[in-house]
Amino acid sequence: MGYRLKILLIGDDEDDQLIIQDLVSEIAPNGYRLERVSTYGAALEAIRRRGHDVYLLDCQLGERSGLELLHEVGADSCRAPFILLSADGDDELQVSALKAGVADYLVKSDLSAPLLERAIRYAVERRRVQHGL
Repeated sequence: MGYRLKILLIGDDEDDQLIIQDLVSEIAPNGYRLERVSTYGAALEAIRRRGHDVYLLDCQLGERSGLELLHEVGADSCRAPFILLSADGDDELQVSALKAGVADYLVKSDLSAPLLERAIRYAVERRRVQHGL
């Protein structure tokens, strides 16, 4: 990658955000830059600015859900892919997320730096191929 990949982490749990920030720091030499937002409104605004290459989206955003956000922004029509992060591997939620347009679905307790790096890399490359970028 010839430039630093811009990642937006969307989630309202401070502990989860710190863990994911640490994982991104481990893979940062690969050219990643992380920004964080913690509210549904801030996420919506950031996504509409289209300044990121990939979105790491928590399944829960306070009283709203990550799936609601995906439906509102139209994940399939976004230039950047979404990776949904969940507390569990709920099969029904995974199917709903895929139907809503996510590139990947990761269970937070299974996250590691290599897994996150692979998911980001695959999601970004898949989106580039799909949109001819």
